[in-house]
Amino acid sequence: MSTGKDERRFTAADYEALPEVLTADQVALIVSASPAQVRRWAAAGVIPGRQLGTRWRFSKTLIEQMIREGTPPDQVTASEDDDEESSS
Repeated sequence: MSTGKDERRFTAADYEALPEVLTADQVALIVSASPAQVRRWAAAGVIPGRQLGTRWRFSKTLIEQMIREGTPPDQVTASEDDDEESSS
């Protein structure tokens, strides 16, 4: 049943084309939520993200991990390799 809107589904090809650093709009497409909800979740620490000024950015790898493992969002952390790189 069509809603009358010109809705395009988010495909695997769309997902693969996404960069490693995502915007709230891109994460919203992945998790089927509004960008505003994604920003609220990030601000509350429910999903991993970083705020740069007024904008939020998200790691595609961490969002994938959260979804794939069913990890509670507040327990998603960067890998040890990422920690080593940031400490050098």
